[in-house]
Order: sequence, then structure tokens, then C-alpha cells
Amino acid sequence: MRAAVYARKSTDDDDKGEDNKSVTRQVDHARAYASSKGWEVSDDLVFTDDNVSGAEFKNRPGLLRMLTRLREFDVIVMSELSRLGRDQVQTAQVLAQVEAAGVQVHFYLTKEQLRFETAVDRFLVGAVSFAAELEREKAGQRARDALLRKAKAGHSTGGLVYGYDRHRCDNHTEWRINAEQAAVIVGIYSCYRDGYGHACIAKTLNGVPRYANLLAEYFNGVAPPRPRQGNRGTGSWSASAIYEILHCERYGGIIPFGEYRTVYKGGTATTVRQKEFLRVERPELRIVPEPLWAAVQARLAAVRASYLRTQGGKLFGRPERGTTARHLLSGLLHCGACGASMTATGVPLEAEQPGAWCPTTGAAPTSSAALATTANRSRRRPSMGSCSTRSSTKSSHPMPSASSSKKRWSSWRSSNAPSPTYALSCAPSALRCSAN
Repeated sequence: MRAAVYARKSTDDDDKGEDNKSVTRQVDHARAYASSKGWEVSDDLVFTDDNVSGAEFKNRPGLLRMLTRLREFDVIVMSELSRLGRDQVQTAQVLAQVEAAGVQVHFYLTKEQLRFETAVDRFLVGAVSFAAELEREKAGQRARDALLRKAKAGHSTGGLVYGYDRHRCDNHTEWRINAEQAAVIVGIYSCYRDGYGHACIAKTLNGVPRYANLLAEYFNGVAPPRPRQGNRGTGSWSASAIYEILHCERYGGIIPFGEYRTVYKGGTATTVRQKEFLRVERPELRIVPEPLWAAVQARLAAVRASYLRTQGGKLFGRPERGTTARHLLSGLLHCGACGASMTATGVPLEAEQPGAWCPTTGAAPTSSAALATTANRSRRRPSMGSCSTRSSTKSSHPMPSASSSKKRWSSWRSSNAPSPTYALSCAPSALRCSAN
């Protein structure tokens, strides 16, 4: 018989040798059990999931590969049922899929075969899965209680935060301010207070030559080291990173804990924001001075209040930027056919090619004379679903290829059909372009 081996662990064993890792031991024991039965186990039929929760079923490469290759073996060997999963519903679904493929499941710890044929068999499997799921919940609660005690004392509960270093004390880990990174954070806050946006600050920190004057004014003319690059890092400053820094309470001397909690729904992890969570004051860890912090928070609040919203509550338009936009109508011009933001082409409106176009439909105004202002914004924008219908029935323009975004406009202009005309409606903080 052809046998496959499956092993999983949910704890981090990186500080141990290769031979002492839990997954390694499971694979060795499973191979020995298969050999005692006279079964053949090839290397490509060994499936492992290292450091993966038993409640996770969608992001488990080893398990998913094994399920797609069920026809290549006759039996699965693992240590116990909890290695397959610690969720009653998801584990039962996996076992049903294995049973339907005619594959047996054996546990080397008890030297037994799993039965999943009759109602009694499924009831017993459900009882074992219930115990495994209950143990997972209790283990998670014990871990949260231990972290909560550390958080109430203001100690580090894990993770990395830009601007701070972690310093190991007797039986806990303390936060320490990193002076070099703290200076960068103060520069970011000062830059935003003076009216510059997230993308502008990110490009300044990345050393874009066009923002050399801002780099000299707020960061002493030297681009700071870029953030770490890894599974969750891009290796460069981004607008989203600036957003997170400006909203981080730690820089104001408040250490939050439990704001987000990971729960498992539908066999995968989901992060849920909690309505109530712990906030510990640590004034000695403040990086941003109080006047600067208050000014930035006031601007953030003003920006949120300045956004226009449609009747359905969707954000529309943009707030006051605090600085002059580089392009005319930047962030204000939207396509009347699909609602997408129009993109500047770098060509003035007086030229043969227009200065803006829709990246979705390829539509664009032909000249500045074709733009007529009106105060009427009562027309409702069509949905994305009606965009393709309108383009195919009322316009003979061929749609540019989605795979060649840089050549979309040239593809549009190469058409022999006449270009559409547009009407530009004006509102206090937002403009809209609609095709006639």
C-alpha cells in the first residue's frame, strides 16, 4: 500500500535543532509506523504544516496539497486527530473528503485506524474533535491572560514598533525609545502638521529628488533607513505606513493592548476590532511632544470631517489638502460612465490629446472647449455593471487592452470613430465628468 504522512504543529520551535522539532519527530514516527505495516512512503508524499493553528484550514499548504493528491496513496499516517485540525466542523469536512476518496487514516500513537463510516463512528470522531477544539480555546485564553498581565504593567507583549527597541529585563521585556527613529517620527508629524499628505511624506523619506527641499527642512537632508523588508514589509516607505504612524497612540505615550483580536471563521483567521480594549499610559515613552501631537490630531479630525459622502454613505471627493495640488482637478475628476477617478496624461488640455482620461473605459475629454460647467449634480452615476453596456451600445470606440495600461490612450486615439463629448459638473469640493 502507498502511504502518505501528515504532520502539523502550532508552536514556534525555531530556537531548537532540526532533529528536535515537533514536525520532524512526527514524520520520523509516522515513517516507522508505516514501515512496520509494510507500507511504502515516498518523500513527495510527506506533507507538513509548521507553525499553523489547528483552526486554520484555508491557509495550510501541506493539508491542501495532500487533499489534492488523495488519489496517489491509500492511507494517511499521523500522530492523532488533533494534527488534522482543532475545529469540529472543518475537521469533519476534511475527513468526509478523505473518506469519499477511499483513503484510510491511521494514528501511530494509538496504532488504530480511524473509522468514519457509520453514525456512531462520526459521533465518536465529533467528540474527539470537540475535546481538541476546547483545548485550543483554553490554551488561547491562558495565553491572553498572561499577555494581559504584562500589558497592564506597561511591558512589551511582543511585536515590533517603529521608534522603539525591546530591552530584556529580569522576567519581562521593556520598551526603549530609539533616538534615531524617534527623530524620523517627529519629522513625519511636523511635515503633516504643515499640510503635506501621506504620499508626499513617503516619497520624501524614500529620497525622491523632487522632494529634496522637504527632506532638507524636516529630516536634515538625509533620507532615513528604509523599513525592514520581509513577509509584511515592502522595503520602502509607503503612504499606508505614514497613515499608521500618524494614528499610532504609542507616540503620544499610550500603550494599547487587545484592540484587535484574531478569530477563526469559515476555517481561516479573521481580525476583528474590539469595542473595548486596554490603554496604559506611559508618559516616559512619549516621542511626539504634546503641542505637535494635538496639532496633527486636529488636522486628522478636520480631514475626516471634510470628506463628502453620497446618499449611501460612500466617500466622495476629497478634503482640503493644506498644500497646492500638482495637477489641476487632481482627485476631483471622475468618469460619468463608471465612476472611476480620471488619470492625468501629462498633456495640457489645449493639445491634440486631452490631459485626462478614464483608465477603465478609456474615455477622455477632447479639448477644453468640450468641458461645460453646470451646477446640476442630481444625476445618479451608473454602476460598473452598466459601464460596459453603455460603452458597447452608445459608442463605437474599441476598449483598450487591460494588459497594456501605458498604451491605452494611444489605442483609443487610433480609432477612426469620433471622440465622445463630456459635461463637467461642479460642486464645492468635487467635480464629475459625465459622457453625453
